[in-house]
Amino acid sequence: MNTSIDLNAGSRTAPAQEEVEDSEALRNLMKILSFTEGYVILSVLIGGIIGNVISIVVFWRTRRRRDATVQYLSVLSVSDLAELITYGVLTSWLTSGLNQVTHGEYSVNLWLMSNVSCKLLPFLSHVFECFSAWTIVAFSIERAVIVWFPLKRLSIIPKKRKILISTLLLLSVAVSIQRLVLFEVYFNHFYICFYLVPSFTRVVLYQIDVILYNYIPSCLIFISNILILIGIGRSKIDKTEKITKSATQDLRVILSLLSVSTLFVIFLTPASAAWTYYALALRAPVVDAKFVRFLQYLGKFLAQISHLNYCINFIIYGCTLPFFRDELKKMFNIF
Repeated sequence: MNTSIDLNAGSRTAPAQEEVEDSEALRNLMKILSFTEGYVILSVLIGGIIGNVISIVVFWRTRRRRDATVQYLSVLSVSDLAELITYGVLTSWLTSGLNQVTHGEYSVNLWLMSNVSCKLLPFLSHVFECFSAWTIVAFSIERAVIVWFPLKRLSIIPKKRKILISTLLLLSVAVSIQRLVLFEVYFNHFYICFYLVPSFTRVVLYQIDVILYNYIPSCLIFISNILILIGIGRSKIDKTEKITKSATQDLRVILSLLSVSTLFVIFLTPASAAWTYYALALRAPVVDAKFVRFLQYLGKFLAQISHLNYCINFIIYGCTLPFFRDELKKMFNIF
């Protein structure tokens, strides 16, 4: 989620910031944003990077590499780590957080360094956003299928899963390629890095981006999770035998998946919705400049919150997956 976007750059309806008198709500929001941008988000990003690196090592060391859980979650950890670096650190914190920490003396916006960085970083960020989202979707759908049709487990072999994951990566690249072509650094009241196309097309392209990495995946995850919960409830009613060790492991995997997928929706959707609302408010027949400016800063704040989606999975794995905890103990010699 690019916090430096100007969805309406070049449009006559864009409110000039110097003409807008800040409301009390906006001033409070700006204070919160200033606080979180500097030290809080930096701590979150560092913790997320360390957590994802540890997760990758754990999944690489485990003997269960052919399990669906390890295959999907190891890929998710790599993708989350890449997203934290390309967007969270190189884009978000160096631009806004460093500015807050140094009290306005330093700020490095890598997106504006050149047209090459303006194309490459947004491209990579969108690739990893899409790849993370659709990896969770694939894992959720596979688990829903297995819950409802247990015998299908035998036909979903690791090789097919690898092919699916590779396909998802290629598709993520394909739906992000337009950023390599259309993103440019240009001046409109200030320098920005975004789609250099007419205003309406800019809004449409950005909404397509959001739909691909958030709205559609969130809907599919929600449906899959509902089906999983219904399937589990139905199986408990139908089965009277004692719960086996395998069934217990499956429930833990499902708990981990439900936690990861639910938090994905919770952390990313509000930010996407705020930016969508911001774009619509700018194109309204009558533009409320104060409200639009509030939406802009609200979108920035929620975009900061969305970083948590890529940082918290390490904790979920440790709480819900016994093999993950066991491997951690071996790595750090914890007895």
